[in-house]
Amino acid sequence: MSKIKNIFSKKLARELVLAVTVSLLIAYLAYEPLSGFGYYLLDKTLMSPSYVKRTEEDFVQKLQSFIDENEITSKEISQIHKWMKEQGNTSISFYYKDYEIFNSDFGAVPPEGDSLENYFNQYIKNNFTEPVQEQGDIPMYQITFSDHITLDTQVFCYFYVKYYVVLYYACLFLCFLIFLLLFLFFIHRKIQYINKLAEDLEILEGGDLNYKVRENGCDELYRLAVGINQMRKSIIERDENEQAVKEAHQKLITAMSHDLRTPLTSLIGYVELLILGRYQNQDQLHNFLGHIKNKAYKIKQLSDKLFEYFLVSERGEEAYQKELIPTINLITGLSDDQLFTLESEGFEIESQFDLDSLKSNCYLDIEYVQRTLDNILSNIHKYADASYPLHVISREIDGYFVLEFHNRIEEDLSAHESTGIGIKTCERIMHIHGGYFECYKDGIWFISRIKMPVISKSTSSE
Repeated sequence: MSKIKNIFSKKLARELVLAVTVSLLIAYLAYEPLSGFGYYLLDKTLMSPSYVKRTEEDFVQKLQSFIDENEITSKEISQIHKWMKEQGNTSISFYYKDYEIFNSDFGAVPPEGDSLENYFNQYIKNNFTEPVQEQGDIPMYQITFSDHITLDTQVFCYFYVKYYVVLYYACLFLCFLIFLLLFLFFIHRKIQYINKLAEDLEILEGGDLNYKVRENGCDELYRLAVGINQMRKSIIERDENEQAVKEAHQKLITAMSHDLRTPLTSLIGYVELLILGRYQNQDQLHNFLGHIKNKAYKIKQLSDKLFEYFLVSERGEEAYQKELIPTINLITGLSDDQLFTLESEGFEIESQFDLDSLKSNCYLDIEYVQRTLDNILSNIHKYADASYPLHVISREIDGYFVLEFHNRIEEDLSAHESTGIGIKTCERIMHIHGGYFECYKDGIWFISRIKMPVISKSTSSE
């Protein structure tokens, strides 16, 4: 009941129901005059005495031909009874000495082989059947059997029944057309507005997001137009946000440049000390050289990350060389390469690979996905506590290949600084691949997770 009430609470639904109701009512009222006129024409044509008489005479001739061809005698009237069942819409009556002895629609049939005289004396008179009375315009015809006995015959043709049935359905069809035309007339304005909305959408599809969709009326179509305009504004806002993100990227690069200047300034200072010979002994010289080496490596590391971030951020999706890679191969490559390297450096690896679920492919650029994994494992190498196991989990779930790394956070992180640019690079790479990159702290644990959409092997083979 609440669903019905909810439907009728909508203006467009009420208008449609009203249009249907009015159209049905007019179509219903049109049935009576249409059918009445049709029946009048049929009665005038098919029920005229001349047409009825001609039809009856044709049937009598057909019956006589059947009797002659099959040499049916008056003792074999039962065969005529069987034949009449095949004719349809026609009945006959035979009369003997003014008494009805056979009716094809009902009543007894003279036994086969018994003469009409015996049947008349034993059955007709015993049942007190009255002689046939004069029936006005119903004519009598003569039927002669092969034993030369002639019987009076009345024919009743109901051939017109099929025409009345056809007329009935024709009137229903015309009423349906009336209903359909009226209904289309009532909703014509709505259809026009829907066509206008379609035209407006084509303009939006062409890229002109500043074009405003026409908002007419106050029903659900109006709300649809309003919703489209809101969506259009959201897209414009999203584009503006993307532009803002690009500007933020530029600011980040500027900030990174500042981070580069700090170790570079220190490096220059140590080099000047060496050039001026301002060191007291060889130990201090080696100490200065060690600082120079560390600053140089830090500059290299920052410049590499900056270059990588710039390369990934500015690279369009079409520039990625994607290919179908089985998910099982990603795990195999990870185990044989990066994880092996971590193990050789003293990390204990605990792998939880759901190999039974890894049956699909990923559409990816293996070089850039490798960069994502390198970033994750590089952070693990710098920030993870190697005295605790590194948990690596992989599985396919809900149409995604998921790879997780759980590492214990090292207690003393003062020796390590992070700009966060590696995380942004990973997020950008996964976004281009239609996936996600997530990283967060969970107490003393740090969790990194990548999710990439998978394609079933049956689909990819097609």
